[in-house]
Amino acid sequence: MEGYPGLVVHGPLMTLALAETLRLEGRAERVTRVGHRNDRPLFCGRPARLRGRRTADGFTLDLHGPEAATPCTTLTVAAR
Repeated sequence: MEGYPGLVVHGPLMTLALAETLRLEGRAERVTRVGHRNDRPLFCGRPARLRGRRTADGFTLDLHGPEAATPCTTLTVAAR
């Protein structure tokens, strides 16, 4: 387990979940570019917080673990 306190959530799965959140909210009208960055592990069964903001050309979503000031995953979406 590499010294982690539990199972790690798959990074691309977190990215997909963030993209799906935008789609379900009807926020991404026509996506022109998607970027993601996985910086920290997120562990199964632990709480997480989602922070979103509109940017000049789309949206940015950050997924934070319970003790992290730095996001676990960041999704940037450019949309028209």
